[in-house]
Amino acid sequence: SGAATAADGLPVPPARLIMRVAGTPDVTWFLESGRLAAESIHDALERAETPLDTVASILDFGCGCGRVIRNWAGLDARVAGSDLSGGAIDWCRANLPFARFETNGLSPPLAFDSASFELAYALSVLTHLPEPIQHDWMDELARVVRPRGFLLVTTHGERYLERLDENERRRFRAGELVVRWSEAAGTNLCTTFHPPSWVRENLVPHGFEEV
Repeated sequence: SGAATAADGLPVPPARLIMRVAGTPDVTWFLESGRLAAESIHDALERAETPLDTVASILDFGCGCGRVIRNWAGLDARVAGSDLSGGAIDWCRANLPFARFETNGLSPPLAFDSASFELAYALSVLTHLPEPIQHDWMDELARVVRPRGFLLVTTHGERYLERLDENERRRFRAGELVVRWSEAAGTNLCTTFHPPSWVRENLVPHGFEEV
C-alpha cells in the first residue's frame, strides 16, 4: 500500500521519519508544526519587506522529511532541501517532486553552487551543533545565499532559560554559548543554547547583517 495522503495532497512520511524530526510520531502535530513554521518564515520576510511569493529560490537546510518544505509546493520558486539523514532525503525525493533534495555531512559543504538562493533557513539546526561546526555552517550558508538574500536561523534563546541548571544559566547570562553533549553533534542529544548577544557577536558577522 502507498503512503497516506495529507490534506495538502502530499504524502505523509512514515512514523520513524516523523519521530526523528518531531520526537513524536503524531502526524497531526507534524503537519501543523510545519505549517506554523512556514507561517513564521512568511512573517519574518514580510517584516523585512520582501513577500515570500517574490522570492525566486529557497533552501531548507536541515529539511528532515519535509515538515516545512512541503508548504512551498504551490510557490513559483526553485525550492531545495538538504539534510544529514539519507533516509529522510530518499523519502523527500520520492514524495515531494516539486523540490530538489541533497544530503550533507555533519560539516560543509552543501551540494549547491555559490549564490544559489535568495532565502535559506535553518530551523532547529544550529541548536544541535557545537560551536566550531556552527561557524563552519554559517560560512557555508553565506556562500550559497546570494548578495542581499536572507538567512533565517532559529536558536534556543532566553525562552529556554528555565531548562538550564544554575551554572548553565550563569554562563548564558554572561553571554556564553551553552552546549550539552557536544560529542553527539548533529543528533537531538546535543543541545545548544544561544544568548542573543552571542549570536550577534559570533554568528551574524559571517558575512551577514541583522535585519
